Amino acid sequence: VACAGGDLVTLDPRGGRRTRELRGDLRDVGAGAEGVWVSRFRSAELVRVSSARAVSTTPPDRRGPVGDVDDLGFAARVAWRTLSAPDGGHWMLHQWHLTDPLVGEAIEGRDRYYGGGVVETGVTRFRDGRVERTAAFEFVALPVDAVALAPDRIAVAEAGRREVTILYPETGRDFPYASRTHDGGRPVALAFHPAVGIVTQYVDPPGIGIFEDRRPTEYGGRHARLGEATPPDRGHELFHDVTARGVACATCHPEGADDG
Repeated sequence: VACAGGDLVTLDPRGGRRTRELRGDLRDVGAGAEGVWVSRFRSAELVRVSSARAVSTTPPDRRGPVGDVDDLGFAARVAWRTLSAPDGGHWMLHQWHLTDPLVGEAIEGRDRYYGGGVVETGVTRFRDGRVERTAAFEFVALPVDAVALAPDRIAVAEAGRREVTILYPETGRDFPYASRTHDGGRPVALAFHPAVGIVTQYVDPPGIGIFEDRRPTEYGGRHARLGEATPPDRGHELFHDVTARGVACATCHPEGADDG
């Protein structure tokens, strides 16, 4: 169990408990052939934990366009989800945040150029504690959860656009999978089973959707309501809905009650 405060807790069926103290901001945790690993949320780190030490790796910085400026710096932040890849290693679904000043042509070009925003979605592949490859997806907004479908693709819950999207990290391709989920619900969690498909939990209104991975271009599927719809919370909607530039309030304030 990875705790946000930094405790990494190991539990066994007989009631035993062992706690190791790490630096805080822990998010996901797992174990496999490469040993125990945890991720850090804000700093987008993958940490390999052994009995002797904890070694961190982060996605590399990158250069990209904003407005009419083609070469600005971005740093990896906010690791929404880190998961084990089917063929070994790990995928990290994270954001890239602009680190260079946004001045001149970058600001003036924002109204003329769609794409290359100040925050972009990234997927980084780690293997043996090293970065193997990265891919940027500039039109994927507020990707709060992900699930591995196969060695070459993952499904992502885009809470900002209320869509489920398939990403191909090796090629950088993406396309909407279940556009506008049932009743316009906002997807917040995903699971996958080859015999069932992609299971999506959504809110506003609450429900479950199941979509077949074998037919990713078809938007149909099975849906079930989880209770009656409640009156919309306009503040919650405003905080999570994306703008035309592909960012939401939650993009820079991922934990809500903070200063980003």
